[in-house]
Amino acid sequence: MKLLHTSDWHLGMTYKGGISYILDQKFVIQKICDIAIKEKVDGILLAGDVFDKSVATNDALKANNDIVNYICGKLGIPMYIIAGNHDGSERISQYDELVKKSGLYISGSLTKDPFVARQNDVDIYLLPWISTDKVRSVYPSLDRKSVV
Repeated sequence: MKLLHTSDWHLGMTYKGGISYILDQKFVIQKICDIAIKEKVDGILLAGDVFDKSVATNDALKANNDIVNYICGKLGIPMYIIAGNHDGSERISQYDELVKKSGLYISGSLTKDPFVARQNDVDIYLLPWISTDKVRSVYPSLDRKSVV
């Protein structure tokens, strides 16, 4: 299996709070798609920070929608997205069960059972960005002395 690993798209980022990077971001993501097509990848992994803020702007949401529709819909390439510390983890995975059918797999927030996307005979474990507090809330009985 061949995956194209990307991260830190930061859609919605602006320069000094005013000048949008969205056209530049779309240009670079198109180059990523060109590589995916040329290399005939089996999937694109976006490992965190899809958005620049946990509550993404309308422009960032639209750009993400257009990009994901292009990759999963038009190109037919599955995407595997892991929430980062800039993403609203629960928000980004809001429709995770529905979108799996379209080839989009999203792991938003840490759960006791890891998120596993199965592609043919390969299991892809999607582990999102986590904080110590999140680990403690998911595993309250974890003995900290037994952790390596």
